[in-house]
Amino acid sequence: MLQLLSLEDQWTLVLDDALANSFIAPISDDIKDDHQLTFEEYQRSWEQNEELGLNDMDTSCADAAYDSSNAQLTEGSDVEQH
Repeated sequence: MLQLLSLEDQWTLVLDDALANSFIAPISDDIKDDHQLTFEEYQRSWEQNEELGLNDMDTSCADAAYDSSNAQLTEGSDVEQH
């Protein structure tokens, strides 16, 4: 650990965060200017979803509510305003 802190050798930190709850601050004000920081998006594996309890989650009620609210928004945008 002391070698890492002293920066004697190069090292890489790989943060595998399936829920994307982590944050690493860039060394500059604009994250695009930090060329040492890379991002990789990926699909969670079945095993990761299972560990997080997402495989058995019933979202049918939320899906129905989302679909009905989208339908109302779409219908509302078709109304001609004067």
